[in-house]
Amino acid sequence: NVVDEANLKISNNPTNGYVLSAQSGNTGGLTWVEAGGGDFVKLATTTLGSNATTITFSSSLITTTYDNYFITGYMLGTEDNRFVQSRLLTGGSIQTGSEYQYAVGSLNSSDYGVSQGSDFWAMHRSGCGNATGEGAGFNMWLQNPMVSSIPTTFTSQFSTRNDNGLFIGSSSSGWYKVVQANNGIAIFFSGGSVKSGSTLSLYGITK
Repeated sequence: NVVDEANLKISNNPTNGYVLSAQSGNTGGLTWVEAGGGDFVKLATTTLGSNATTITFSSSLITTTYDNYFITGYMLGTEDNRFVQSRLLTGGSIQTGSEYQYAVGSLNSSDYGVSQGSDFWAMHRSGCGNATGEGAGFNMWLQNPMVSSIPTTFTSQFSTRNDNGLFIGSSSSGWYKVVQANNGIAIFFSGGSVKSGSTLSLYGITK
């Protein structure tokens, strides 16, 4: 006659200091999450133990519980002069059609790029180096991915260091032309793989 953690259906194991959060679609509809200080709820951190094609946050994390998400971290590629890009997932499948619109500009100069119909979102200017101390650190807001009546958009700020050791700051934003629920996002490099040690965290913003 005791209701304790062992008698509840929860999708993951407990961690000291974590709180229970309602997560539709997860086992029992409950998940232990790190306390987010009111508005931010930490949903996951992915730190690669080996090289990978993408870092993906999928439908177990991108749900109707939140309208907006925040992604932050650092990525290093296996190849020189490559760019961080992203694509949405719909129904668990990565969307590769020419439905992505974006604008991106360098904070160092007048270098910019824009597309009204690409098959990915471009997110920064100047390719990243792949040596220790190079790569990309960034913050990204993903807006309304699971709101089927509102377009999915993003905004981001990037700090990158290229293969010449030069620092480049970039701002970017993007729009997905198909108005639908998108239950995931894949973040990757324009060539090669994401190197071991790269780490990204995903937060949900409470409504």
